[in-house]
Amino acid sequence: MRGLITGVIFGVMVIGLTKAQNEEIVLKKTQDFEFTSAPGAPDLIDMLSEYDNPRNDWDTARRHMRTIKLYHGQVTKQTNPDLARMINGNTLERLANTGSIRRISREFKMKLALEVGAMKHHNCLYSEYDTQRAINFIVDSIEEVYKAGGVVHRLDIDTSLADHCRATLNDVGFFVGRFIMRTQDSIKLKQAELRLKYPDSEFAPVRWAEIEPYPFRPISQHITYVRKLQRDLTSSGYDSLEVYFLDIDHRIVSDEALARDFQIFREVCRSLEVKVGIIINGDDEDVKNPWLNKDLEYLRTANDRLVRFKELGILDGADIIMVQSWATEANGNRTVPRNVPETAITHTNFFIHVFKCSAGVVDCGAYP
Repeated sequence: MRGLITGVIFGVMVIGLTKAQNEEIVLKKTQDFEFTSAPGAPDLIDMLSEYDNPRNDWDTARRHMRTIKLYHGQVTKQTNPDLARMINGNTLERLANTGSIRRISREFKMKLALEVGAMKHHNCLYSEYDTQRAINFIVDSIEEVYKAGGVVHRLDIDTSLADHCRATLNDVGFFVGRFIMRTQDSIKLKQAELRLKYPDSEFAPVRWAEIEPYPFRPISQHITYVRKLQRDLTSSGYDSLEVYFLDIDHRIVSDEALARDFQIFREVCRSLEVKVGIIINGDDEDVKNPWLNKDLEYLRTANDRLVRFKELGILDGADIIMVQSWATEANGNRTVPRNVPETAITHTNFFIHVFKCSAGVVDCGAYP
């Protein structure tokens, strides 16, 4: 009897989710929604390569995604053992051979972003050798993406302000600005070379984004940093930043400070013509408990963040909303949550919930 009741409840839930996905949603404001899978999610390849299989369905979510981002370790030829374990087989070779990269750009007509590191513990950019190695690493990855049929639109620099390299704020701004300018030069040279080799290929300007931790750094330092980067880039004739993502740890900041700081930062970025992005992700502490439903527990903590951002006006105020995961299981793999189908408790299902929450057509706190 207990099994029968459980089956009935599950069936009602699936039917409800299915109906919810089929509704057409219209935003009342201009926002872009982006998606980043857990790097080791066991269904990432199937999601991208077998999207027309009902068990991998994410048709509704796809209609509302502007950009898919891949982690840099997924688009490099050489992957160290620790990184290989984290990405769990979602390697460049498999992404390319299954047509997954091509589909993002061609079939889905989405933009493709890559996350990269600068001023990180493995990449402090102090020496010419380190700087050139980092540039070559990125340019080589972009070439591999082009060879796989994809088009790179943006590079997202991840947490240079997290103090990995024991540098002053001004030094971080200087080294990152120089890195962006030199990498832009190298990318343009590589694109010119590839146009001759592959004249039928599509190319696009590669823009830049920053992903920086708040409140690890007070908002005044974020403002100083973004102003310096914009000034240095534009005064030297380079493309400016496209977007600055505040990576907000909402658990360690008050409502008053969070709402005030976000509003101030948004106004500054608008004056600089930089879009403001936020990241909706969950906490992976509970994911490490093997007796829990890992996906559900992770997404519930992500929804806690979503609800608070909605209540404080941050969700409505953001130009770009990134639904992203980097959650760790007990074994160290970054596999949580599963991505599809969107009619189950998955990352694409949660993406639709985020979209509807922003559109104001659902109770944001009611998830699942």
